[in-house]
Amino acid sequence: MYVCICRGVTDHQIRQEIENGALSMADLNQRLGVAGQCGRCGQSAKSLLKSSGCNGCGKCGGACKGH
Repeated sequence: MYVCICRGVTDHQIRQEIENGALSMADLNQRLGVAGQCGRCGQSAKSLLKSSGCNGCGKCGGACKGH
C-alpha cells in the first residue's frame, strides 16, 4: 500500500528501512523522501515507526527496537 503518494513510497519500503536502522522521521525522510513534500504521509510513517517498537525519536540508537 502506498503511504507517500508524492514519492511513491510503500509501507513495505518504510518497514524495510526501519529494519535497516531508520530510527526517526528524519531518517525516513533522508532515505525515502517521506514527508518531504505535502506531508500527508507523515502520520502514517510515524505509525509504522511506533508499530515497529520504536518511538521515532532516534535518541536510543536503536535500543528500543532491539538493534
